[in-house]
Amino acid sequence: MDFSKPIKDKDCRKLEAAPVLDSSLFSYRFYADDRVVNGTDLFIDTSGQLLVAADNKNGNKYLVEHTYPHRVANAYTACWLADKLGIPAPKAWLLLPNPIFASKYAVAIEFIEESVGFEKAFLPEELKEELFGQLAFHALIGSADRMRLRLSDGHIYACDFPEAFCFDNDMVFPILLHNKNAGKEMMKHKLDAFRRYIGNQSFDIPKLAGKFRLDREELNAGMIAAAKRVLDVPDCEIRAMTDELMKGYPAVIAAYYEECIRSMQDRMIRF
Repeated sequence: MDFSKPIKDKDCRKLEAAPVLDSSLFSYRFYADDRVVNGTDLFIDTSGQLLVAADNKNGNKYLVEHTYPHRVANAYTACWLADKLGIPAPKAWLLLPNPIFASKYAVAIEFIEESVGFEKAFLPEELKEELFGQLAFHALIGSADRMRLRLSDGHIYACDFPEAFCFDNDMVFPILLHNKNAGKEMMKHKLDAFRRYIGNQSFDIPKLAGKFRLDREELNAGMIAAAKRVLDVPDCEIRAMTDELMKGYPAVIAAYYEECIRSMQDRMIRF
């Protein structure tokens, strides 16, 4: 895939929401990454017990998040947005409920084979622009402080998005079930928080420049250029993403992510 420019559909009239995958067509096993093996189980703490799913027909593998509904939606939307911005990240599909899942919400995330960590201060020069894109992407979704970047097949990949979009807990789901108005009010406050966050985002982040040993001004300009790709995402694609989320989530949750994307666009149009 060419990650040098965002993915855009040529004819929005033909655009449809992505399919929700049938979870019964996969076999599952528990997943443990190197942090679990080494006893630093940070990923499990933030994402819950993960599963590896294998397609029984073609053997394709996916990482499945299923414990926390908001993190499932965060992961799906983040992967969708990365694709639209031309940022290397795994593809993601929502899954139909399955008794093995801890909640009725689950997302299948493309399993990136043979990914490895890298020394932040010694990144190859040819990957600098891709790094700018990743840092801009994480700044847009509000997860720049908790990035997990990996190298695979000559690209820098974003791997997980535990607390993105200022959506950091699942309390809204039981509230929506018993009191829709109260749930909607809670989501309104979250959206206000995200709008404040993105409205104050300047992409001038000295901490990141120091961590990656990059020139601060060069990093700032590179991040802004990458973040402005969000302006190229057409309304029809945003609506298709919302339609996909609405297949499993309450409408107010799906609408939340749509408004987050539009808030990003509102911010970037002012640069």
